[in-house]
Amino acid sequence: MKLHLNLPENFGFNVQERFVRPVGFLFLFFGLAIFSYSIKVFLDGQDAQKWVLHEAQISSAKIAEGTRSNGRKSYSVEVEYVYEWIGESYEGNQYRLHDNSGSRFKEVDLIVKELLFAKSQKHPYPIYVDPERPETSAILNFVNSETQTASLFLGIIFSVVGAFASLRPSLFTRNKQDTSVIKKEL
Repeated sequence: MKLHLNLPENFGFNVQERFVRPVGFLFLFFGLAIFSYSIKVFLDGQDAQKWVLHEAQISSAKIAEGTRSNGRKSYSVEVEYVYEWIGESYEGNQYRLHDNSGSRFKEVDLIVKELLFAKSQKHPYPIYVDPERPETSAILNFVNSETQTASLFLGIIFSVVGAFASLRPSLFTRNKQDTSVIKKEL
């Protein structure tokens, strides 16, 4: 006895399309969110160019070690400093705007050694302070270029894939014509 199913010709195509379209919208949503973050990073960097050069006393500095998802080690600068601004005392801990960890141990080690030397000599260390919000400060007043580039690139890729998958799901599914050719050969 043979089992014979009478399914519509485009049955498989519609199921795939119904799956691809929502996944495409998710990609588009996350892509736009990541892209928005990259715009925020850029605008923060532009705004920080208006910050005022000031002096702080380094309280502590060390290398923070982490592990990336691929198992490789990553390093970042952990710093704490205090500064006075128009008679008020503030604490800061930001090395660079939107900083992230990297794989360059020697670079991070040199920075930490420089910070610790300034601490040991009780030398003031240059920082940048936002004059409109003096509780906001950083040792470097620019954005980590790796963070900015990565978020922009990922945002564009996710958005493009999501737009195509949600608006043209047929690009990601089997072609009807190919399906009919296979059926004729059977």
